[in-house]
Amino acid sequence: MPADQLTERIRALSVGRTKPLVVGLDGRSGAGKSTLAPLVAAEVGGVVVDGDDFYAGGSGDLWDAMTAEQKVVLEGVYSARPELADLVDLKALLLVPDDIRRAQLLAREGEAYRRDWEARWAEAELWYFASVMPPEAFDVVLG
Repeated sequence: MPADQLTERIRALSVGRTKPLVVGLDGRSGAGKSTLAPLVAAEVGGVVVDGDDFYAGGSGDLWDAMTAEQKVVLEGVYSARPELADLVDLKALLLVPDDIRRAQLLAREGEAYRRDWEARWAEAELWYFASVMPPEAFDVVLG
């Protein structure tokens, strides 16, 4: 189970540590990161920082004019991206089959949001997880 797997890894890395351990929990939209994070934080006495709080925003027209690479760089919500390497102690990737992930995203956001998301963000996520942070770039892969 991903929560147990991540909790065990955090506890092992925390032994003898005197400063906070920062965990970057990454994964595709709808994978369940927002559900998993508070479960793990409660087990290890941690705090969840929601990456969406740092979202750069912008209009739909602005995002539509960008390439997949530009969307990832400007968007800045991916918690394990290389620019944060000196701040993140443990990079964790939550992998969920696409059909489950899409069903969760649809249930959470609705059909209209899904169409908009696929038009703007799907390509950027695919590029990020294939070119910038493939699974082998993570310290632990959950799922």
